[in-house]
Amino acid sequence: MSSASSQEAIQQLSSEYMILREIAQGLEQRINLLNQVLQEIESSLNTLEDLKRVGDNPLLLFPIGGSVYAKGQLLEKDDVYVNVGAGVIVKKKLEDASRYLTERRDEMRAELKDSLAQLQQVTARIRQIEAILSRATGEQG
Repeated sequence: MSSASSQEAIQQLSSEYMILREIAQGLEQRINLLNQVLQEIESSLNTLEDLKRVGDNPLLLFPIGGSVYAKGQLLEKDDVYVNVGAGVIVKKKLEDASRYLTERRDEMRAELKDSLAQLQQVTARIRQIEAILSRATGEQG
């Protein structure tokens, strides 16, 4: 292979490497976000299960943001309000909310599995390119 064509191949691999690094970074961010969403869903499912076991009009602590809570009484334990996206909040029965969150959790788990598989493929290609570039720069030096 001529020096010019090997330089061109190295440049192409370097470009692919940079693009793949950006893709990997995006996938890592997506994976982190999916893990956070899954934790929130699990927490919500646990809370819904707890609500099924409490008596009528229990006194509870309600999160109001920033690690601040307010004490209040739950007047309606059979209905909850679920954010279904785009700022839309829907009133649902406790069982329907649990079912909705379980379906959402399953969807998030599937997305997480896909994202992890994609990250694994991208990372494998990055390592492959690193090895090629390492050999190529060793031969030139």
